[in-house]
Amino acid sequence: MHLLSLVADRLWLVAGGAVRPYDGDLDGYRKMLLSGDEKPVETAPKPENETRETRIPRPRSLELRADARRAEDRVEKLAEMLSKLDAIMADPTTYDDTWGAEKWGRKHAEASAAMLRAETLWMEALERLETAERG
Repeated sequence: MHLLSLVADRLWLVAGGAVRPYDGDLDGYRKMLLSGDEKPVETAPKPENETRETRIPRPRSLELRADARRAEDRVEKLAEMLSKLDAIMADPTTYDDTWGAEKWGRKHAEASAAMLRAETLWMEALERLETAERG
């Protein structure tokens, strides 16, 4: 259901040889599916401030979510890289070779700087998504 909430802005009910829009929310849809009822379960009305007109258009919403996911993926990859570099730098044999120690030190500094930039971009992407969803 979580995936549906991220990608779907409308549900369609196919039953009895007919197709019609489902006006309830995902929780009501889930309850209806689990209960096996043909009739939709009554759900609480949507807040007045959230109508189809006030929600952000789907393509823009998907674009912003994709941006946030890409930024998060980048942060995760950099975290893995920093973890590996930390292990290398913690190994005493790394410092047997002065050139090697400098090389790993530079790589660690570059990865740390890249992590700061990636985290900033991720937070900005999340803020843009949140701002757009609030309207």
